[in-house]
Amino acid sequence: MNPVEVLASSSGTGGSGSGGGTVDFSGAATPVVQLINSLLGPVISVVVAVAAVYCVILGVKLAKADEPQERENALCQTGKITCLLNLMERNSRRRSVYSKGQKN
Repeated sequence: MNPVEVLASSSGTGGSGSGGGTVDFSGAATPVVQLINSLLGPVISVVVAVAAVYCVILGVKLAKADEPQERENALCQTGKITCLLNLMERNSRRRSVYSKGQKN
C-alpha cells in the first residue's frame, strides 16, 4: 500500500457536525508525485554532468600539483566525486528499473 492510499483510506473528523468520513488525497497527490518523478531524471543528469566536469578539473589540479599535500588533497577529492558519481548512476538505474515495473 503506498502513502497516497494510506492517506486516502484514513478517516478524518468531518467538518460542521458530520460524524466522520474518508478523505481522498489521491487526486491531489498524484500530479505532484508524477511531477517529481518526471523531473528526477533530468535533475540527476545535470548533477552528474556538473560532477563529471568538476572531476576533470580536479584531475588537472592533481596533474599540476607540485607539493605532496596538494596532490593528496586533489586525489582525495577526485576519489570522493567519482564515488558519488557511481552511487548516483546506480541509484538512477535502480529507480528506472523500478518505475518501469509499476503500472500507472
